[in-house]
Amino acid sequence: MRNSWILLLALTAIVVTAGRAQSAEWQQLWNGKDFTGWQHIGYGRFVIEDGVLKTEGVPGTLGLLYYKEKVGDCVLRVVYKELPPGKSNSGVYIRIPKEPTDEQEVVRIAHEIQVGGTTTGEIFAVSRALTPPPLKLGADDWNTVEITIEGPHTVVTVNGEKVTDFTQGVSPTRPNLRDYYNAMRPDVGWFGLQNHNRDVVWFKEVSIKRLPKK
Repeated sequence: MRNSWILLLALTAIVVTAGRAQSAEWQQLWNGKDFTGWQHIGYGRFVIEDGVLKTEGVPGTLGLLYYKEKVGDCVLRVVYKELPPGKSNSGVYIRIPKEPTDEQEVVRIAHEIQVGGTTTGEIFAVSRALTPPPLKLGADDWNTVEITIEGPHTVVTVNGEKVTDFTQGVSPTRPNLRDYYNAMRPDVGWFGLQNHNRDVVWFKEVSIKRLPKK
């Protein structure tokens, strides 16, 4: 019996240690107090309320808050809620190849993962979702979007369910009138958050887990 308890304690210690190591892999990319490491361009702004990022847009405009460090293979995680639930609009830009000169340029040179509303998880104007996103639509509900970037491959999950699986140059793309939407994006780049029109979206987590090179 004594040996069984020792074995159980040892296994528990291993599980706790592994859990701590796993959680330590995630790096929160803003400090909850200011915008160190980030820059905003365009209209509107982001504000921090009680440690949570909130969009404050201007009618008919776009704005961009981008992280001033290039990243490659990684998982980006954003935890958000919106007002009104299921009808707001924001986005996470990935694969931004250079510091954008304005908020409109980023639409042409990066991929935007839709955040907010029923298109959450899609790549804007590029690919449709595999399945409707399983959104939580209560006024106080938070949704989790994870974007896995590995070379040309992008996988997006919403609340743990895969809604997008897209590989540049391989997966079918949506037909549209603007060729730049379907142009190849780099494997390494900046990323950012969108404030869209007057839509109100809160982000309580924006974090990254860097993946080892294969």
